[in-house]
Amino acid sequence: MTPKSRARDFYDIFNLIQNFKMDFKTKANIALAHDILAAKKVPLKFILQIDAQRELHRGSWESVIQTINQQEELQEFDFYYDFVLENFSHLGR
Repeated sequence: MTPKSRARDFYDIFNLIQNFKMDFKTKANIALAHDILAAKKVPLKFILQIDAQRELHRGSWESVIQTINQQEELQEFDFYYDFVLENFSHLGR
């Protein structure tokens, strides 16, 4: 499988967790995350590789910026990327 830049996913994941106050370190939500990844056909080993792919995903950040409401206070790409790492890196262990 060829890696593809998915900057929008990091932004969307941040918003979902913030809006629904989800904690992916609880047993129920860990199971939910595994189910979501399985449904999207994303192997858990990819979670372990996320940290090494920052620049790949940064590549599509400009297109994300163009689609976000200009009234929204948008952070830099690294903010969303680090948030996902912090909340999901334990899933691949």
